[in-house]
Amino acid sequence: MCDQVHVITLRQPSPGYVVLDLCGHIGASFNQAFEHISGGLHNLVAPHVVLNFSAVRGIDDRGLRQLIAFCALMRRLNRKLAAYGVSNEVRRLFEVMHMENLLRTCESEYQALTLGD
Repeated sequence: MCDQVHVITLRQPSPGYVVLDLCGHIGASFNQAFEHISGGLHNLVAPHVVLNFSAVRGIDDRGLRQLIAFCALMRRLNRKLAAYGVSNEVRRLFEVMHMENLLRTCESEYQALTLGD
């Protein structure tokens, strides 16, 4: 579990992949974290971005809007998105919002990192 809230940390396990570890409840307070990480991703050439939801406690409507905006930005930057560690509650929310066109949900980090092109 993460020791901070409302943060996104970036790690790059291979040249082609960036993993973003999300921590806390995704809501209005996550706005600054999404803006900060989006700026950093402009300079990376990794075509795949993986979101780790394992330490996410929930998501509200403002957080969902921020996440959708982030996914849309990644699409404009030609990045392929995947997520893992998604709780059943958040997974149902993604299904209702038809986010499968923006963000592919995987069962594990390994699966997300082996999606390929």
